[in-house]
Amino acid sequence: MVLVTSLTVSTLIQRILTTLPNLRYFTQDFVGKAMPYDEVYGPYGKLEIRNLVASPWVCSGLELLCVSLGSRSVADGVDETPQERRDKIRRVYKQLGALTQLKQLMLACDVLDEDLFSSSEVAELDFTFETGLREMEPCLRHLVGLSISRVQGVRFGEPEGQWVKERALRLVHLEDQPQEEVDDLDDDSGASDEE
Repeated sequence: MVLVTSLTVSTLIQRILTTLPNLRYFTQDFVGKAMPYDEVYGPYGKLEIRNLVASPWVCSGLELLCVSLGSRSVADGVDETPQERRDKIRRVYKQLGALTQLKQLMLACDVLDEDLFSSSEVAELDFTFETGLREMEPCLRHLVGLSISRVQGVRFGEPEGQWVKERALRLVHLEDQPQEEVDDLDDDSGASDEE
């Protein structure tokens, strides 16, 4: 089963991933684009982290996942301790790790509207060992492509990159830096070649 979706709410995205065991491809055609916010349902087009960790996904045979993640809303009125937030983020990695047939993983996670989210509410999904990256190990075996460059605040460094490459032996595409940083690196390397 293949599902390509555009404008939808977090609870619907989670319902799809928790009720369709034969789902093989789930992609949003706007990953990383700003979407409107609904007072009742939250951000359109974003799978909110609180929904993502609410129940396990049944689509363990998923081969492609392209999804935008969102953080909780100020309107939720939910206070979390730093430890509760860390535990929630670790469960995100575990949920992704359970997708053992995954070949392509493309994630985006950003602030939708500065008025709705404070800096403390941006997801700490930074793809480091400290926040639980190792929980994703089971999904790396078949991974061919990993794109986390649209995850705001990503701190995926050389140790994490090496760890992923050692486990994702089929990996041919790793996009782990924001596009402007990639462009800056390209410009720097081009300048040194000309000298």
